[in-house]
Amino acid sequence: MHLQQLRKAVVSKDELKRVAQVLKHVPARKLSLKPIEELAKKIHRYSREEISALVLRFAVDFLHLRRDLRDAEHLMACMERIHLVTTEQVRELSRLNNRLYECVMQEEAKPKQDHVVSHVIIKADVRGSTQMTQDLLARGLSPASHFSLNLHEPVKKLLDRFCGEESVYRR
Repeated sequence: MHLQQLRKAVVSKDELKRVAQVLKHVPARKLSLKPIEELAKKIHRYSREEISALVLRFAVDFLHLRRDLRDAEHLMACMERIHLVTTEQVRELSRLNNRLYECVMQEEAKPKQDHVVSHVIIKADVRGSTQMTQDLLARGLSPASHFSLNLHEPVKKLLDRFCGEESVYRR
């Protein structure tokens, strides 16, 4: 039995008879029409003002539901934009890009210092660096920090490890 049938049974006597026939065929339990009949009588006793008040209350509740669903969707979209940092390298890169919001206890917090606002790349000859720079800028990240952390620092560590030194190459 569909809920629509029950709804119609509350307002229509013909549909109530059909529902009664369906309920007679349920062998497991003896189901009664009494609650449906009582609800139908109660609905028929409502005055026009009471019905208007109920419709208004339903409309207000329905609009609140729509608003709450929209707010929930907005909240979920915002929550999906939050990324928890899982590695030290990502944390350092996020900190360099001023994209890291740390929630730490007061004794764990590092002392305040001047943050690097921007970098200047004097020369970078990396294949595809132009496209990488555009992609990073499009995501609101600092390409200089990215190249520094992922290219310059590892090369510098290798140079230190093998007693190398930096030199300027000019064409």
